[in-house]
Amino acid sequence: MAAKYLNSLGRLLRHKFDFEGDPRNLDEAIQAFRQSVNLSKENDPPRLQWLTDLGDSIYTRYALTGSQPDLEEAIELARKALDGKSGDDPDFIDLVINLMVRLRTQSERTGSVSAAEEAISMAQKTLESSSKDRSSRSTLLHLLAGSFSDRYVLTGAIGDLNQHIMASRQAIDATSIDDPERVTRLAGLSVGLSDRHTRTGALGDLLEAIRIAKMAFEQTQEGSDDWATHACNLSGYLRTLYQRTDERIDLDTAISLARGSVDATLAGNALRHIRLGNLTACLIARFDSTGSFDDLEECVKMGNEAKDATPKEHAEWPARLHDLGAIMQRRYQMTQDLDDLDEAIRLTQHALFALGPHHPQQADTMSLIALFFAKRYGETESPEDLQRTESFYRAALFQTQSPIVARIEAGVKLISVCMVQKDMEQAYEDAKYVVDLIPQMAVRSLESSDKQDLLLKIGGVSSEAAGLALHLGEDPLVALSLLEKGRGIFALSLDEMRADIKSLEEKCPDLARKFVALREQLSTSSASGKTLDTEDPEWNVDESRRHEAGDEFESLIEEIRQQTGFETFLLPPSESEIKSVAERGPIVIINTSMLRCDAILVESHQITSVPLTDFNRREMIEYVKNGTFRSDEALQWLWDCVASPVLNALGFDKPPSEEDWPHVWWIMTGLLNKFPVHAAGHHSNGTSDTVIDRVISSYHGSIQSIIRGRKRPSSAATQTNALLVAMEATPGSSKLPFAAREIAAIRGICKSMLIEPDEPEPKRDNILSSLLECRIFHFAGHACTDPEDPIGSYLCLDEEREDCLTVLDLLDINLQSRSPFLAYLSACGTGRIENNHLADEGIHLINGFHTAGFRHVIGTLWEVKDEICVDMARMTYEGLMQNGMTDGAVSRGLHEASRELRDRWSTMAGTDHRTIASSQVGAGESERGDGGELEGRGFDGFLRDIVTCDEEPVYPPWIPYIHYGV
Repeated sequence: MAAKYLNSLGRLLRHKFDFEGDPRNLDEAIQAFRQSVNLSKENDPPRLQWLTDLGDSIYTRYALTGSQPDLEEAIELARKALDGKSGDDPDFIDLVINLMVRLRTQSERTGSVSAAEEAISMAQKTLESSSKDRSSRSTLLHLLAGSFSDRYVLTGAIGDLNQHIMASRQAIDATSIDDPERVTRLAGLSVGLSDRHTRTGALGDLLEAIRIAKMAFEQTQEGSDDWATHACNLSGYLRTLYQRTDERIDLDTAISLARGSVDATLAGNALRHIRLGNLTACLIARFDSTGSFDDLEECVKMGNEAKDATPKEHAEWPARLHDLGAIMQRRYQMTQDLDDLDEAIRLTQHALFALGPHHPQQADTMSLIALFFAKRYGETESPEDLQRTESFYRAALFQTQSPIVARIEAGVKLISVCMVQKDMEQAYEDAKYVVDLIPQMAVRSLESSDKQDLLLKIGGVSSEAAGLALHLGEDPLVALSLLEKGRGIFALSLDEMRADIKSLEEKCPDLARKFVALREQLSTSSASGKTLDTEDPEWNVDESRRHEAGDEFESLIEEIRQQTGFETFLLPPSESEIKSVAERGPIVIINTSMLRCDAILVESHQITSVPLTDFNRREMIEYVKNGTFRSDEALQWLWDCVASPVLNALGFDKPPSEEDWPHVWWIMTGLLNKFPVHAAGHHSNGTSDTVIDRVISSYHGSIQSIIRGRKRPSSAATQTNALLVAMEATPGSSKLPFAAREIAAIRGICKSMLIEPDEPEPKRDNILSSLLECRIFHFAGHACTDPEDPIGSYLCLDEEREDCLTVLDLLDINLQSRSPFLAYLSACGTGRIENNHLADEGIHLINGFHTAGFRHVIGTLWEVKDEICVDMARMTYEGLMQNGMTDGAVSRGLHEASRELRDRWSTMAGTDHRTIASSQVGAGESERGDGGELEGRGFDGFLRDIVTCDEEPVYPPWIPYIHYGV
């Protein structure tokens, strides 16, 4: 009886604590409950309830004090209560849930992997074997999802993250709309989606996390502790979105929510440090934007407050040290006080020590420490600091549980450190390892915008690897293979999914069907941009399906390669395949790295390299920085140090006969993608020291892209129409009086070639549908290059971008089975690269049309004159009319048109190149045949650019036109 009375006393004291909040009442309740349990016998029927009462109260005290012994005792009591129980017991589910909650807390706050695994195992077994009502099933699934999340945080296993999201969706499906716990389920799903965005870069996951977090936030009473939790979650997601999109309103909202979350949290609340940490991270982001010292000082204050509020055994403790270290480094940048930098190093090293050995944040933290040592080396020039920089970057590179991109970024910096130390052999070994990581990024499962964002972070590493390979005497094929593995990833990821599988369908039909099914899933844009419907049981699972399909696709490719005859399926080309590409003409890859510049020459009988010893990287950078890379001086420099040595090595040291023009495909790397190598030379001295007088030039992004393009079938016989679009007047842009005349000229030539002109109303949807059936697409109008978002670059059809034809639109259509013959983009800068970090990806309108399926694309590198476009197009199409619709005729037609306009320019040119640029070398009556309306206008017409230029360009107007194709 004494045990029963003691339990009753404990309950009264517990109720008093719940009502008054005095922790002394809780301590007395625990004492009474403990005495009750100690006096009870193992087989006493009430003992289970008494154990539960004691465990619940001790767990409540842990939540108040953070006492680790209390948490451990609460877990042991939950185990005792569950001991001997089966799934048929009416209390079984509640006891399982009790234990799982505490195990999750232990995993979250102490970093215990075993606690997470015990919780996962318990939930899975219970879900499989026990009869459950809807509410219990929902709770178990929610806890299972959280346990997967806990294990992911500790181990970095992406499979756990996907399981978390799947279980969260199931938990929501099992929760009725009016259940108060539904908000908690929503929050759990949002956490998983946000974590997956952090891991993979999938923006759709982040946007869905934000939408769901907003629902949870809006359905919670303002000022409550749950409201503070949801405000904190939403704040963190909006901060992440700001870091992706740079929209200041997102950061301002994030800071406001973070402050509200902290203000709504009492000083003793166990979650206060998490909310302070989130506010600190938001303030760091604002300081990075404003550079305000006041913002920085608030970061220091909040960062220290968050650190002081965090228990050292808590899983968030390393994050507090990491963030405060980052803040102290920023203060060092402003004050140049080495004490701040030393403190940053100390804090981040402690953060690293506090992380578990398998934590996915290891690479990021190691890279941050390496950065701080590198900064200190810049001040001290201490060899020890440089050595530590190298050691930490190398350690980060080999953290296999960390995100691939974080490891690659560390590797890129490691290569530079090794080169500073003149250790080229080690730099080369590291570079090879980094390049081998690139195919593991699994970009196939990402949306195009996510791929672009991911690739921003790794540009240039393959060029450094290739440069090091050649420096150390490796075979040119090795250097070329490194380049091919790390460049053109964007287009390759699309082309691989659109691969021709006729042979696979014949020999392995089941695998072929699976390939097609997964390809369709990965090719479908996610629903991340649509409104989330909370009543919809599908719950916007598109993004999750993409990730699952991506994993399955990788496994399927490996399975296909195990089949006889498919050992090289979707693998890079062999040496013999590469050489065979040069049967139509040599492929020249110009590779520039920090160390050197080389030309790799691919001919049908050999692959060689030519060191370009006169090339000066600083000169190249100056031309780009000053915007003079298209000047006459730059063309001469490009000839002397790049084009001339290459053409001489190929034996093209003099002009060919008119009937036997050699054809060269140029593949440029890095900043050289901006330079018009096809126009390099000394054009004003009357010699043949020019590329255009030695060879026909075409461009491409990689050897693999040429091979894939040539494997596409020629245009179907049924494709006999030319889609013609003239934008003489575009809303929001200047008028182009010659656009209609250009289309009129092309219309006549097409008819003479029995190609029927198709001129629909110039609307985006009309053009996209017509592209599916055309053989030729010719656009005369304005184009716009988006430097921040290259896949958003577009052909102007209206004032609003959503009504225009973007690169992204082109990537979403697949014309490869039809392989239309020619896209002629008579507009400004359709091949322009403004984002230097993406130079090796070639994300522009020209490549967009080629990736979509066009065999040939003619476009421009920069601004072009309206009336010159007419002549260039007319002469190019006349070449097609004379030579037939063959692959070689396109590049030859453009080459002859360019030479004709160059010769007119040279004839009228003087020594003043500003005069040259505006000389009257446009189409006169004899060239136009239209009564001479343009006579005397020359190159002074309208630029086909999105805005009117205040100053006339000072470069020859025939240069911007290029051919990109097979």
